[in-house]
Amino acid sequence: MATSTILYFNIQNIKTRAIENIAVLGNVIAERSTAALAFMDTSQAEKNLNALKYMKSIELACLYTNDFIVVADYKKPLYKDLGNLQCIEKVESNIFNGVYQNDQLHWGAEIVLDNSKIGFIYIVVDDSFVFEEFYHGIEQYLLILLAVIILSYFIANRIQSFVSKPILLLKETVGQITQDKDFAIRAKKLSNDEIGDLTDAFNSMLEHTEKYEKTLIVQKEQLQLNQETLELKVQQRTTKLQVLNDEITETLNQVEKMQEQLIESEKMASLGGLVAGIAHEVNTPVGICLTATSFLKERYEHLKKAYDVDKMTQNDFEDFLKIVHDSSDMILKNIQRATEIIQNFKKVAVDQSIEDRRCFNIKEYFFEIIKSLNPKLKQHHHKIEVNSENNIYINSYPGAFYQVFSNLIINSIVHGFENIDEGKIAIDVTCNENTMTIEYQDNGLGISPEILIKVFEPFVTTKRNKGGTGLGAHIIYNIITQQLQGTISCSSDLGKGVFFKMIIPVVFCKGES
Repeated sequence: MATSTILYFNIQNIKTRAIENIAVLGNVIAERSTAALAFMDTSQAEKNLNALKYMKSIELACLYTNDFIVVADYKKPLYKDLGNLQCIEKVESNIFNGVYQNDQLHWGAEIVLDNSKIGFIYIVVDDSFVFEEFYHGIEQYLLILLAVIILSYFIANRIQSFVSKPILLLKETVGQITQDKDFAIRAKKLSNDEIGDLTDAFNSMLEHTEKYEKTLIVQKEQLQLNQETLELKVQQRTTKLQVLNDEITETLNQVEKMQEQLIESEKMASLGGLVAGIAHEVNTPVGICLTATSFLKERYEHLKKAYDVDKMTQNDFEDFLKIVHDSSDMILKNIQRATEIIQNFKKVAVDQSIEDRRCFNIKEYFFEIIKSLNPKLKQHHHKIEVNSENNIYINSYPGAFYQVFSNLIINSIVHGFENIDEGKIAIDVTCNENTMTIEYQDNGLGISPEILIKVFEPFVTTKRNKGGTGLGAHIIYNIITQQLQGTISCSSDLGKGVFFKMIIPVVFCKGES
């Protein structure tokens, strides 16, 4: 690279000197040709140019007037008969400093006499002479370059013996350590230079690695011992956990059985409350029938005595007929009332005790549930609205619906409408293709946030000291999510009532089976 750079700048220097030499020669010829141009002495001008024949490198020379009329020209003998080298029609200013084009040097200048321009001179030089000096010196450059390369080779080879040998030795040491896994091996130090420092650093690394390996072996042995001890402790703990797990499983089974018993007790208590309410409801019309029958019997015996002694009058008979008519009408109405109550109780009670599917009208069944709870409702002035289409028949478990909504209504009466005489409950039913959405809402006291977050958990109640078991909402949740395969959610604000939303998959049917 250094030689190439030197050669390049040498060529540029030779080119510059060639331009300077041609400029000196051209200016001399121009100076000698001023008189010939001034007097248009063509023969003298040609003599001046013919003097260039002794310059082998000159190929063409031309003298011009100011109007670029050629006064005289010179061509190298080789080009006289060829016509491919002619005087140019106009000397451009860019060649005044010399221009290399097509392996030729083109140079031109103005000819001045008494500070007046009288013409131009134009010279074309073969640039081969430019490189003659370069060609003479290139052999010397090549010899120097060859000597430098040979010297560099020997120096590099010598340096390599100093550098490569310890590195190769270090490489062999690394290979031996890798093969034998023996970090006690050390690399041999051959010099005190940078390679020696590298060897010292490598040996120091091996020393630290050896110490680390020994420490690692000790730690591995200790870890193995700890692992065996840990396995023994884990086995002992596992045995204890297994025993404890068995105890917990047994306890959970007992709790589940107890919970099932409590739930069944809750259902039976609900059914018992229903029976007590129905008994109270039936007692009124039956009592009226008994009173009317007793009065009718009493009037019959009085009329019969009058008839036996032949003292019965027409007025007595007419009064008796009126009494019979009124009493029989009263007895019939109350018997029908009692029959309706008993039939409704029978349907609801059977639905509660037997978990069978059947086709039923959801709106009518809600009214039957409300009628069965009439003993509790008539103690207050609470209102229950059922908003549903009249012709919605579903094939499902009516007992489950009774259990859910009787619990919801009783909870509203007991908890939501405490100290409230006129509460309102709304039950809204909407259906789509295969689900039924039931929204239950009351305007009671609502549920506090700490109770709301666990409202469906078992044994959560605010009436524990007043007979509440806390299983009502839990039973509702289990029935909706397990038996009916639906979902239920609850929201409430204190003082604004409670809202339950149930989404239940159902099978719709036609008519009542």
